[in-house]
Amino acid sequence: MKKIYFLDGLGSNRYYCQKFKDVLSKAGFDLIYLEYDTNDISDENYFISWFEENISEEKIILMGFSIGADLANALAYLTNRVSQLILLDGGLNVHAIDQMSLDDEINENISYLQHNQFQSLNELISEEITSSPKSADIIEKAVRESYFWDENKKVYKLKITEDYLNNLLRLRRYFYTKNSQIHLNQPILLCLSGQPEEYYRDKLLRLEQFKDDNFYLTTFENASHQIYLEEVDALVETIEYFVRTT
Repeated sequence: MKKIYFLDGLGSNRYYCQKFKDVLSKAGFDLIYLEYDTNDISDENYFISWFEENISEEKIILMGFSIGADLANALAYLTNRVSQLILLDGGLNVHAIDQMSLDDEINENISYLQHNQFQSLNELISEEITSSPKSADIIEKAVRESYFWDENKKVYKLKITEDYLNNLLRLRRYFYTKNSQIHLNQPILLCLSGQPEEYYRDKLLRLEQFKDDNFYLTTFENASHQIYLEEVDALVETIEYFVRTT
């Protein structure tokens, strides 16, 4: 099977993409989930070294989702190891994070961590199943893997430290300007979610500069940002065709 190395989104874990991995496997692909290093991930050289230590081939297919797509985009031009690049609703500056200062972005996400605490995970699990019913069979395990029980405060908290969040967002922001200048040294497949529609229209406007024979754009009109949970079969078909024909 062909390997696809995968950088996931912030706060996700390998259980969220289990169905995605299974459907990819049926199509002849082995999804290699790259766990982010929680050390000094904000340093570009350290990040590149971590990446190259975790891949076993000279040339690879690299895929990223959300913030993972932003980082995958950067790795594709910072190294010579990526033969095909697949971006799931991220990368190429499709998200307008430059409209907020880095400090404000960090503070907003830290505030989310501090308020995203629960005495029980049942309601959260139910909400996520409602949002992604096609992946209901893996949602509970994925949610429980994302949280830990704080015995002192008697609440469940996300397994993300403020330092890790700070470092990851700083690294993404560092790459953001560079990602706006497309470097098409390899074929790039960008899969966008079509919902909410106003965000989708904004993403299309930000992509107007990217005109190249190596650039392939596909939209999943009914999908929200959680694209690999909601449109897994159609997404795998798109990926399979892209890998086979480029």
